[in-house]
Amino acid sequence: MKVAPGRLWLRGRRWNQPGDDDSAYGSVFYGALECAVKLKRSHIITALVLVVFGVVWARGFWFNEVFHSHKSNVPNRKALLEIRERIGIGASQAEVLSAYWQHRTDVLRLFADRPTDWIITMPLEFGASDWNMRIEFKDGRVTAVRVRTSDGPQPKDGPMDKL
Repeated sequence: MKVAPGRLWLRGRRWNQPGDDDSAYGSVFYGALECAVKLKRSHIITALVLVVFGVVWARGFWFNEVFHSHKSNVPNRKALLEIRERIGIGASQAEVLSAYWQHRTDVLRLFADRPTDWIITMPLEFGASDWNMRIEFKDGRVTAVRVRTSDGPQPKDGPMDKL
Protein backbone atom coordinates (compact mmCIF):
# COMPACT_ATOMS: atom_id res chain seq x y z
CA MET A 1 0.00 0.00 0.00
CA LYS A 2 1.42 3.33 -1.03
CA VAL A 3 0.87 6.38 1.17
CA ALA A 4 1.85 9.94 0.33
CA PRO A 5 4.99 11.09 2.17
CA GLY A 6 4.29 12.70 5.56
CA ARG A 7 0.88 11.09 6.04
CA LEU A 8 0.17 8.67 8.88
CA TRP A 9 -1.90 5.55 8.44
CA LEU A 10 -3.45 3.27 11.06
CA ARG A 11 -2.25 -0.27 11.28
CA GLY A 12 -3.69 -2.29 14.13
CA ARG A 13 -3.43 -0.23 17.32
CA ARG A 14 -0.42 1.87 16.31
CA TRP A 15 0.03 4.83 14.00
CA ASN A 16 2.80 3.93 11.61
CA GLN A 17 4.92 6.21 9.55
CA PRO A 18 5.13 5.44 5.86
CA GLY A 19 8.09 3.21 5.20
CA ASP A 20 7.87 1.25 8.46
CA ASP A 21 8.59 -2.38 7.83
CA ASP A 22 6.33 -5.24 8.89
CA SER A 23 8.51 -6.24 11.82
CA ALA A 24 7.04 -7.69 15.00
CA TYR A 25 7.01 -4.22 16.53
CA GLY A 26 4.76 -2.82 13.83
CA SER A 27 2.45 -5.80 13.56
CA VAL A 28 -1.07 -5.97 14.82
CA PHE A 29 -0.17 -9.02 16.90
CA TYR A 30 2.59 -7.23 18.78
CA GLY A 31 0.36 -4.24 19.51
CA ALA A 32 -2.34 -6.50 20.92
CA LEU A 33 0.24 -8.49 22.88
CA GLU A 34 1.78 -5.33 24.32
CA CYS A 35 -1.67 -4.10 25.39
CA ALA A 36 -2.52 -7.49 26.96
CA VAL A 37 0.74 -7.60 28.93
CA LYS A 38 0.14 -4.12 30.34
CA LEU A 39 -3.42 -5.07 31.19
CA LYS A 40 -2.36 -8.29 32.86
CA ARG A 41 0.41 -6.57 34.81
CA SER A 42 -2.01 -3.98 36.20
CA HIS A 43 -4.56 -6.69 37.02
CA ILE A 44 -1.93 -8.73 38.82
CA ILE A 45 -0.77 -5.74 40.86
CA THR A 46 -4.38 -4.88 41.74
CA ALA A 47 -5.11 -8.48 42.69
CA LEU A 48 -2.01 -8.67 44.90
CA VAL A 49 -2.91 -5.43 46.66
CA LEU A 50 -6.45 -6.71 47.28
CA VAL A 51 -5.20 -10.07 48.58
CA VAL A 52 -2.73 -8.42 50.97
CA PHE A 53 -5.42 -6.02 52.18
CA GLY A 54 -7.90 -8.88 52.59
CA VAL A 55 -5.48 -11.01 54.61
CA VAL A 56 -4.51 -8.13 56.88
CA TRP A 57 -8.16 -7.19 57.38
CA ALA A 58 -9.25 -10.77 58.05
CA ARG A 59 -6.43 -11.52 60.48
CA GLY A 60 -6.47 -8.15 62.19
CA PHE A 61 -10.18 -7.56 62.47
CA TRP A 62 -12.33 -10.61 61.87
CA PHE A 63 -10.15 -13.13 63.68
CA ASN A 64 -9.15 -10.95 66.61
CA GLU A 65 -12.01 -8.55 67.24
CA VAL A 66 -15.05 -10.42 65.95
CA PHE A 67 -14.06 -14.07 65.57
CA HIS A 68 -11.52 -16.15 67.46
CA SER A 69 -9.90 -19.28 66.11
CA HIS A 70 -10.93 -22.67 67.44
CA LYS A 71 -7.44 -23.06 68.89
CA SER A 72 -7.52 -19.73 70.74
CA ASN A 73 -10.86 -20.65 72.36
CA VAL A 74 -9.52 -23.86 73.99
CA PRO A 75 -8.90 -22.17 77.40
CA ASN A 76 -12.42 -20.76 77.30
CA ARG A 77 -13.89 -24.21 76.62
CA LYS A 78 -11.91 -25.64 79.52
CA ALA A 79 -13.13 -22.87 81.82
CA LEU A 80 -16.72 -23.40 80.69
CA LEU A 81 -16.43 -27.14 81.40
CA GLU A 82 -14.90 -26.41 84.83
CA ILE A 83 -17.77 -24.07 85.68
CA ARG A 84 -20.23 -26.71 84.49
CA GLU A 85 -18.62 -29.34 86.73
CA ARG A 86 -18.92 -27.05 89.78
CA ILE A 87 -22.63 -26.38 89.20
CA GLY A 88 -24.92 -29.13 90.41
CA ILE A 89 -28.65 -29.54 90.03
CA GLY A 90 -30.26 -27.73 92.96
CA ALA A 91 -27.40 -25.24 93.38
CA SER A 92 -28.34 -21.68 94.31
CA GLN A 93 -27.70 -18.61 92.18
CA ALA A 94 -24.96 -17.58 94.64
CA GLU A 95 -23.18 -20.93 94.12
CA VAL A 96 -23.39 -20.46 90.34
CA LEU A 97 -21.89 -16.97 90.65
CA SER A 98 -19.12 -18.32 92.86
CA ALA A 99 -18.25 -21.06 90.33
CA TYR A 100 -18.27 -18.50 87.52
CA TRP A 101 -15.98 -16.04 89.30
CA GLN A 102 -13.55 -18.78 90.38
CA HIS A 103 -13.07 -20.34 86.94
CA ARG A 104 -13.84 -17.68 84.35
CA THR A 105 -11.43 -16.30 81.80
CA ASP A 106 -11.20 -12.65 80.79
CA VAL A 107 -13.42 -13.15 77.75
CA LEU A 108 -16.19 -15.34 79.17
CA ARG A 109 -19.37 -13.32 79.73
CA LEU A 110 -22.24 -14.07 82.10
CA PHE A 111 -25.68 -12.75 81.15
CA ALA A 112 -27.76 -12.92 84.32
CA ASP A 113 -30.47 -10.47 83.38
CA ARG A 114 -33.35 -12.97 83.65
CA PRO A 115 -34.23 -14.84 86.83
CA THR A 116 -35.21 -18.04 84.99
CA ASP A 117 -32.06 -18.64 82.95
CA TRP A 118 -28.50 -17.34 82.75
CA ILE A 119 -26.13 -17.71 79.83
CA ILE A 120 -22.33 -17.84 79.83
CA THR A 121 -20.78 -17.13 76.43
CA MET A 122 -17.31 -17.30 74.93
CA PRO A 123 -15.93 -15.35 71.92
CA LEU A 124 -17.44 -16.20 68.57
CA GLU A 125 -15.74 -18.65 66.23
CA PHE A 126 -16.20 -18.68 62.49
CA GLY A 127 -18.66 -21.45 61.68
CA ALA A 128 -20.58 -21.12 64.97
CA SER A 129 -18.46 -23.70 66.81
CA ASP A 130 -18.16 -21.60 69.97
CA TRP A 131 -19.99 -22.81 73.06
CA ASN A 132 -22.61 -21.18 75.25
CA MET A 133 -23.76 -22.56 78.57
CA ARG A 134 -27.37 -22.05 79.59
CA ILE A 135 -28.23 -22.45 83.27
CA GLU A 136 -31.95 -22.76 84.00
CA PHE A 137 -33.46 -21.85 87.38
CA LYS A 138 -36.74 -22.48 89.15
CA ASP A 139 -37.37 -20.84 92.51
CA GLY A 140 -33.72 -19.69 92.64
CA ARG A 141 -32.30 -23.23 92.19
CA VAL A 142 -30.60 -24.81 89.18
CA THR A 143 -32.86 -27.16 87.23
CA ALA A 144 -30.74 -27.70 84.09
CA VAL A 145 -27.32 -26.92 82.68
CA ARG A 146 -27.02 -27.14 78.88
CA VAL A 147 -24.01 -26.49 76.62
CA ARG A 148 -24.83 -25.48 73.06
CA THR A 149 -23.10 -23.93 70.06
CA SER A 150 -23.99 -20.35 69.24
CA ASP A 151 -26.38 -21.45 66.51
CA GLY A 152 -28.27 -23.85 68.79
CA PRO A 153 -27.32 -27.54 68.57
CA GLN A 154 -25.33 -29.45 71.15
CA PRO A 155 -21.61 -29.55 70.25
CA LYS A 156 -20.36 -32.90 68.91
CA ASP A 157 -17.50 -32.93 71.41
CA GLY A 158 -19.46 -31.19 74.15
CA PRO A 159 -20.76 -32.53 77.46
CA MET A 160 -24.18 -34.01 78.03
CA ASP A 161 -26.93 -31.90 79.55
CA LYS A 162 -27.43 -31.88 83.30
CA LEU A 163 -31.13 -32.23 84.03
